[in-house]
Amino acid sequence: MASSDGPVSHKGKFRRKLVGHVLADEPEPIADLIKWDKPALTAPFISPRYGFTSFPGWRGRHARFEDDKRLDRWRQGERERRRRFEGFKWFLAPLHFACMFDRPAAIRYLIMSGADPNQLCVGLKPRDYARGEEARIALEEAIVEAKRARVKTVRVRDKLQQEEEDMRPKRFYRRPKSAR
Repeated sequence: MASSDGPVSHKGKFRRKLVGHVLADEPEPIADLIKWDKPALTAPFISPRYGFTSFPGWRGRHARFEDDKRLDRWRQGERERRRRFEGFKWFLAPLHFACMFDRPAAIRYLIMSGADPNQLCVGLKPRDYARGEEARIALEEAIVEAKRARVKTVRVRDKLQQEEEDMRPKRFYRRPKSAR
């Protein structure tokens, strides 16, 4: 049976792939994904407003046959992740995941691509999620390197684009003849 939530949006697929590559510490595939979906750099993996039905293994509350084993495995894995990584939440941004799971190559690449190192997710910055020494060092080095290279974060770029659009001369609106 199909899920009662409807089809998954392409943005959700991009975010899932991005987080998967971050956790695998593979910067090359991250580059391909970011090229197609720039806002995924700062967007949370799963929005906090989504209900339980949006997680894998759950086919909707009205479905008669659930994939019980898959759902139980997912729940068990969730408990394990929460026990191993204090503060684990699914709705973190990719940079927060990279810091939490100690992935230095992904941290460097995400910051150089425009991820905001000061972004708050669940009230904490990526620096607060960096457990290992490698992650902290990679985060600090990447921030310094990004400042030196003058990399603009996604939010700053969006603001600059908006300001440019506001400065452009507007085409004059010509009133229709009936209003003259």
